Amino acid sequence: MAVTLLSAGSIDAAHGATLTNELHPQIVTSVPATQDVFAFIVSSSFKHSNAVERSTNGGANFTPMGSIPLAPAPSPEINPINQLVFASAQVGFATGVYESHFYLTRDGGRIWVKESIPGITDIRQIATTKTYLYAIAAYCPKTTVNCTDWRLERSPVSALRWTSLKILSPMSRYGSVMNVTAFGSSVWLSTMDQVSEPYDSYVAESRNLGESFHVTIQPLLNSVTACGIEAMSYGVIWAICDEGNMAGQIIYSDDGGAHWVLDDSNSVLSQFQFGSFDPVNARLAIAANGMDAGKLDAVTNASSTPRVVGSIPNHRFVVDLDYLNGREGVMLTRGIGPLPTSIVWYTDDGGIRWKKVL
Repeated sequence: MAVTLLSAGSIDAAHGATLTNELHPQIVTSVPATQDVFAFIVSSSFKHSNAVERSTNGGANFTPMGSIPLAPAPSPEINPINQLVFASAQVGFATGVYESHFYLTRDGGRIWVKESIPGITDIRQIATTKTYLYAIAAYCPKTTVNCTDWRLERSPVSALRWTSLKILSPMSRYGSVMNVTAFGSSVWLSTMDQVSEPYDSYVAESRNLGESFHVTIQPLLNSVTACGIEAMSYGVIWAICDEGNMAGQIIYSDDGGAHWVLDDSNSVLSQFQFGSFDPVNARLAIAANGMDAGKLDAVTNASSTPRVVGSIPNHRFVVDLDYLNGREGVMLTRGIGPLPTSIVWYTDDGGIRWKKVL
């Protein structure tokens, strides 16, 4: 799953540009260890056609599935979806930008059912493994008051049964910018003090499904709000940190988040702008850094020498990037200008050649 530095140039999917073509892809996401790729598409002609399309051959071809009954955005150029994640090729979850519910499919995206977490009014972010779904959530009945009592909610993927798990203070006060990732029985949270200097950045690790956490302050994970995190194994975690002013850094840990590495000599990661970063597995990540002359770079860790593996079609803005392995992948791009179009591309040679598929 790619992490996109939206404020560094790739147009924000939640506050995007005016729709100009009938089909307007917003998200692409793959299912780990499968050939399944899903795309979420809105339409300039049909306001409520929040459609999901599915590929079972790595993204080479897509088939229309169902429609997610998301609450409509206030204007057609705003994307109503926040996240689309899949635990398997059949079970997936979606969250909306303008609602506290989430949506569940158990048939590969054909039928989506509205679901809720008991006692919860706000869902910040979700993450899933094959067996568990996690949500950063809070009860905040008054929209004029900032939520400060954030918690981690956990449910088995097989049947929704929610368990509320405590987030330690002071992290619980900063849930509005908190991020979550999970791998196997481990869960990680990242957030940042939004109130007082020195604006500490926190990482919490749980090795028992979120039942308890070990919290550390990580000064390297400095960001405007909080760094996004993506776990690829029990040891390997990538963080993408938005520093504002169209600049960011991608930081790496190989010990489960206890220590983090940023190599200033690796400009692809230390000066990341205008693009999307995709951790493919524990040994490979692909970077579409818009400042790297339209190149796609492969890295194995923060200090490895970037290796050019392909290029970005027509030097477009990369909104989303999702490789299944070292050769097959999909890319979501937007063009440049006041009326850009969205395109989903497919590669089977690592990124040298791309074919438009949506």
